[in-house]
Amino acid sequence: MSYVGGTVIGGIVVDRIQRRFPDIGRLAVWQISTLGWALTAAMCTQVAWSSIWVYAIWFSIVGVLQGFIPGCNRPVLMSVTTPELRSAAFALIIGAESAGWAAITLGIGYLGDRIGLEAALLYLVVVLTIVNGLFMSAMYRPYIRESASVRATLVARATGKVAE
Repeated sequence: MSYVGGTVIGGIVVDRIQRRFPDIGRLAVWQISTLGWALTAAMCTQVAWSSIWVYAIWFSIVGVLQGFIPGCNRPVLMSVTTPELRSAAFALIIGAESAGWAAITLGIGYLGDRIGLEAALLYLVVVLTIVNGLFMSAMYRPYIRESASVRATLVARATGKVAE
């Protein structure tokens, strides 16, 4: 339920931020959501709370933040990919996401047997997601350049200034 709510809320928030910061809005929200998700996941997996309700609240926040992601990464992908390549790009991103989650899930099971589940979740969920969120900083320049290039290509096609 919180994921669905996060998708709706995220769509509204991301659209507003994108209008305010058209070059980097979605990418920035994606990065902030990813880092927020990692920190919230730490609160869910690394702290022993005294009540199940505290866990319910933290996991709901995880769901909300996870719900922000599709409203960010799908449009980011579309803005750097010409229409004829978008189907393949979506197939690749969904396949990579699925393979990544499968590998992490298997890794948590394997590492959980060796060092304990709490430590496995710390390293393979929290730390890797923080590294991923920080690494996203490297995407800003290429994203701005590539999305401008795709926009220029689409405008040129629409005005008939370039052969399709």
